[in-house]
Amino acid sequence: MSHALVEAPKVPDCPACLKLDYARFTDFAPRLFAAIPGAPKARYRLARFSEVRTAGQGGCATCKVLQQAIDHFWLQEDAKPKEIPWRRSWRLSKRHFEKVICLAQQPGSSLVLFKVVLYDDIADKSSIHTLTIRDATSRIELYRDNSTSSNSSSPVLCPAIGPAAHVETTPTLERAVALAQRWMSLCDATHPKCAPASSGLPKRLVDVRDGVKLVDTLVDEHVFPEEPYATLSHCWGGRRAAQILPKTTHDTLYQHRQGIDWASLPQLFKDVVLLTRALGFRYIWIDSLCIIQDDQEDWMVESTKMADVYQNAILNIAATSMRNASASLFQPRVHGQGFREFEQRDGLAKSPSQETIRIDPQDGPIFSRISHDRSHEVLYGDLSYFRTSMEPLFNRAWVFQERLLCRRTLHFAASELLWECRTDCFCECSRITNTHALSIRNVNSVALEPSSEAGDSNSTSRFVRPKKVLFKDVCEGPTTQPALDFWLRAVEEYSFLYLTRESDRPIALAGIAKQIKCDASPTYLAGLWRADLARALLWAPYPNKKVARSPTGAPTWSWMSRTCLAHPETTMCAVRYKHVSDRPFLPDSRLQIHDENTFCEYEHDNPFGAPLEGRVSLSAAVCRGTVQIAIGRKSSPRWTGRNDVTVILESGNGVLPFLADRPGEDPNTVRLSEPVVCALIGSHDVSDGSASQFLLVLFPVPGQEGLYERIGFSEVPKDTPCLDDAEVERVTII
Repeated sequence: MSHALVEAPKVPDCPACLKLDYARFTDFAPRLFAAIPGAPKARYRLARFSEVRTAGQGGCATCKVLQQAIDHFWLQEDAKPKEIPWRRSWRLSKRHFEKVICLAQQPGSSLVLFKVVLYDDIADKSSIHTLTIRDATSRIELYRDNSTSSNSSSPVLCPAIGPAAHVETTPTLERAVALAQRWMSLCDATHPKCAPASSGLPKRLVDVRDGVKLVDTLVDEHVFPEEPYATLSHCWGGRRAAQILPKTTHDTLYQHRQGIDWASLPQLFKDVVLLTRALGFRYIWIDSLCIIQDDQEDWMVESTKMADVYQNAILNIAATSMRNASASLFQPRVHGQGFREFEQRDGLAKSPSQETIRIDPQDGPIFSRISHDRSHEVLYGDLSYFRTSMEPLFNRAWVFQERLLCRRTLHFAASELLWECRTDCFCECSRITNTHALSIRNVNSVALEPSSEAGDSNSTSRFVRPKKVLFKDVCEGPTTQPALDFWLRAVEEYSFLYLTRESDRPIALAGIAKQIKCDASPTYLAGLWRADLARALLWAPYPNKKVARSPTGAPTWSWMSRTCLAHPETTMCAVRYKHVSDRPFLPDSRLQIHDENTFCEYEHDNPFGAPLEGRVSLSAAVCRGTVQIAIGRKSSPRWTGRNDVTVILESGNGVLPFLADRPGEDPNTVRLSEPVVCALIGSHDVSDGSASQFLLVLFPVPGQEGLYERIGFSEVPKDTPCLDDAEVERVTII
């Protein structure tokens, strides 16, 4: 879509908005904002709240529009300088900062305002800190209605404010069907990566053509193998909600085969049935109905096939913003301060919710709303950072696999409908393919590529792809390394997600593991790949005193060995890999993995299933010491489970801080005052002073010479002298 540009009348320049002159806006450091491939380059302008207000009062029509939107959506205290406590070098001081406005524009897209922070102690004012994405009201979008502007031949005086689509406050079945069919047709016609890999059917499906009933695809003659089916991703809810959820059991199996009473279905299931019918599909797979819930054997068989169930479905319907099945797909939208859009035009205020102003009578109406970028970023960024209470489905570990494996998903998100497939993402507001100003602070490193913009050889713009698109690309790529990089970040993200049953932890990730391409050394070891074992061993725990050893049999060197049975719905067992995945890594030259004694045994001989036991045998440079509490202002001399711990090296060679894997309330969980071995695994492959090297803290198994358990992780500067002449020993970790 293009607009005819006309000569604007000569007006005084505005020091606040620069009259939205794209050429005079600024490029910021690429670490702050990630550009989407194909989108025009975004540029930015910082302005104080007071500057915009003064300019608007002084006659700047653009600033007047900006101020109207700011007054509607933001609080006045944002404009006031503030101070926060700041600990530096163990001294508590006041750090002063100011929230300012950042105007973000790119040709053809809407104008976005968002709040950023400037710190007084940072001289470079281009070094800004975007506010957390959890501040759902932190960005305002100004746009023109694309349903009218695309057909308009009138000139546009302010091309910086581009088109977007309206989003209704309450979704309807008709609107959802229209969007889903449009996106599905586009996907079928132009996305070869989204084509089905096979046409196999699950063992059971819910038939919704005439009533609702459960069918057995292996027995019922009217079910054809090529019949398309949909799937449902949803939250079961808390214990009480899960108890009343309709389930297929041995007692209800025959009844469900005859028919499921419509009145017995919760609202979510009713909406999904109506949507499935309206989309023209006869069958849908719903976990609680298609797996016999009180049959352990059926659960084990069907849960291992769940990856294929989602991969072969024609569409996955995701109840992304619904906490349990009692909610409706078509409930009113939730968006920050509430779901509000305003049409802005001069002098036509009818009510506070309809107040609008116009830049220029011949320029057409301008609309403002809280931006939908937050929901877009959930599809692009890591869930360990972007998990929100408004999309509880994204908090579930099983759903992580479902999202990545299915061909395409229709998300009923909190503020709009989203489409996620193996090639692209679409959204109801129409801006996801042109989104700018992404405040993603932990973008997956393998998604970042140098800019290839013509004539801009020095550009350092960085691109980011949706996680689902990235997963498909790395799995089908010609080399193994991108897939291994993706795996580390996937494990990190997955570890933050909730599981009701701890025994599901390896199974709910197995489908993704099967897709990872590791030609050089395809052995899978309880969540780690032999081809990348040095890095994979170096997971760093987020310490919590309630974390304990998993009863599933996972070896201590696996991140699966951590559990929190008392609070399975929390993220206490999370681990991180950023220290080795975000920067070049180099295994220590003395490290050697002994494959003949490195293995893992699994339940039911499933190489991607629940581990029963495993060993990693390696030779590495080691140093010995004793675990002690790190005495300081933040740590008590008495063990509390929250203390900082260190390894005091023998012969006074130094102190190594470390993170305990399972710092329970019993000091024996960290082997306090007992001798340990620290094995050097590798370091950053960089020469600057910020490089680190990484060690595993191991405790010798009593009475079994050469066998050790991992109890912690240590990161120290690369130039730590005590490790230069360390002896090389062979250790076997169980």
